[in-house]
Amino acid sequence: MKLQCSLMSHGSNRLLDVYANKNRMLKGTAEQIRVVQKQRLQTLLCHAAERVPFYRERFRLGGIKSTDICAETLHQLPVLTRSDLQNPKNDLRATNWPAEHIIANSSGGSTGRPVTVLQDRRYRDELLATAWISDAMQGWRFGDRTALLWGSPKDQSRFHSFRSRLVMRVRGVRLYDAFAMSETTMSRYHRELQAYEPHVLIGYASALTMYAQFLRDSDAKPSYPLVSVISSAERLDDEQRRLIEQCFGVAVFDRYGSREVGCLASECMRAEGLHLHPLDHIVETVDAITGEPVHDRPGKVLVTCLTNFVMPLIRYEIGDLAVMSGEPCRCGFPSIRLRKVLGRTSDFIQSPSGRHIHGEYFTHAFYGMRTVRQFQFIQKSRTDFLLRIVKTRDFGQQELAMIVSEMERALGAAAKLRIEFPESIAPSPSGKHRFTISEHNCQ
Repeated sequence: MKLQCSLMSHGSNRLLDVYANKNRMLKGTAEQIRVVQKQRLQTLLCHAAERVPFYRERFRLGGIKSTDICAETLHQLPVLTRSDLQNPKNDLRATNWPAEHIIANSSGGSTGRPVTVLQDRRYRDELLATAWISDAMQGWRFGDRTALLWGSPKDQSRFHSFRSRLVMRVRGVRLYDAFAMSETTMSRYHRELQAYEPHVLIGYASALTMYAQFLRDSDAKPSYPLVSVISSAERLDDEQRRLIEQCFGVAVFDRYGSREVGCLASECMRAEGLHLHPLDHIVETVDAITGEPVHDRPGKVLVTCLTNFVMPLIRYEIGDLAVMSGEPCRCGFPSIRLRKVLGRTSDFIQSPSGRHIHGEYFTHAFYGMRTVRQFQFIQKSRTDFLLRIVKTRDFGQQELAMIVSEMERALGAAAKLRIEFPESIAPSPSGKHRFTISEHNCQ
């Protein structure tokens, strides 16, 4: 009740209503949730056909009449690509939305193909409510203290708004800048967090890993967080999860999403895949060549966002590969799961001979190397590759020879490998650190 009064006194009771309504609907059966999802989808499709010039034309070219629109219409529509969003000739903005209610949000700077998505306060309320639901799946409860290891410049400005500061105060959230993680600042973070004792620590996978490595190397024994660690915004691999769990002594949970569409999927306490959020999205995995739906094997991820009516994203190719599971989770939550998110399609490296190598191969090459603080592997062209290594003072020729040998074995004799040793590797504009980047695939 205290939380409700605090929010309502500042005119934000809609956010709490959205959260309560979602929680209520998610307690229904799988069939009841599917009915609500289909209703939301049909409402979105009708709105797009009537109010969004881009989709009005797509429906016309597809021979789809407004009177015939239903949930099944979704699969008659072509895939929406980043190129569609980037093309200035494509008008994806709803004509009935006042300019003063629109919020611009950009994404994709790390891929070299940035896009701008339009949203509004209603969408942001839906997004935050789902983030709370996701956090609750991973141990958080209202009233729990939360530490956020974050750092995107886009988000920093939002955190400084009155509304955001209010919500953060109500939630007991403290922000620690992931962009300023020197040994000095990480020492300060540790002292402050020891005193604050957050229940939950949330951060980028790379920032959490770097912080855990620092604490391990400093022989620090954190007494926090009390409940869980939540990794977000980047793909979390098994080695990172093990390191973070060993450091903090609590369970580590993953969640998956993007700046364009928000939180897509979250691990539950079973940690057997990531549950999709069916009231916010319809997620498809399709064969990269045929476009046909696939289950239990890798497919391109397509997302239809059910909560953004300013700029509808329908069958949006988000740029990731994932494996969809057809089996229900033992936790009993009635939603489809992603068994595994494999990463961005642009993170697959192609050797000069044409062999595709998953980016995770290169992260495995550095497992157990305590003399490497951070790395980034970039494919510049078909034959040219760049490896950046942030090394400790103990890094020597033996480690370098092992790394070069491993890279040459994977890439082949025709590959030209250049190695740099920067003092640090800056995150992308979104705040994420990408371990492998294929600029060759983006050309």
